[in-house]
Amino acid sequence: MTFRSLIASALALALCATAQAAPAVGPADLSGLARDVDRAESVRAVKDLQRTYAQYSQFGLWRDMASLFTAEGVADFGDAPPIQGRDAIARALVQQFGSGGLKPGQVHTQLIEEPLVNLAPEGKPAQGRWYGFYLMADGQGGASLEGGVYENDYAREGGVWKIAALRFHPQSAGPYETGWTNWKGQPIGLVPYHHTADQTGMPDLGASGPAPASRAT
Repeated sequence: MTFRSLIASALALALCATAQAAPAVGPADLSGLARDVDRAESVRAVKDLQRTYAQYSQFGLWRDMASLFTAEGVADFGDAPPIQGRDAIARALVQQFGSGGLKPGQVHTQLIEEPLVNLAPEGKPAQGRWYGFYLMADGQGGASLEGGVYENDYAREGGVWKIAALRFHPQSAGPYETGWTNWKGQPIGLVPYHHTADQTGMPDLGASGPAPASRAT
């Protein structure tokens, strides 16, 4: 027996021993794995969704921003009554900023970051807390700053994650020349958290109940 064939035989024996020692993988294991993967992808999808919203805002794509909401989604921008419904949100954005997108010299940059996203145990709704900072300019010499906190709800619609409720809590604002002050000169209150202190840093709050059967089973 050559050295090469000896090594091959040893590897074959090792693989057989490993296969015999490994526990059998059943349908429940595959379904659980599929659910874990889906939950991890869901948290990532929610974060991508909110950043896409900010990206559309930067380029004045108002109708595209509205398309990220569920059909009956709610937009509460903090300084006006909440708007309900995807179509109504699109109309409101176009009415406020114009149908042609950003005009020359206009700036509508929303920096929405520092996410804390939590996926519910049943895996359907999700909630997220973000910090928002706006850089605005009207193209005619006027520029302003604004900042605040988002506490948003997300839901799946047709298998795609959408914004179910966008709630912006303004905390500061002011012209670029002099900087910002407290929103409308009022004391800044604490924006209620959607999570507890124990859930901080835990995007997945843990699945509940048996995993639904995956396609692999």
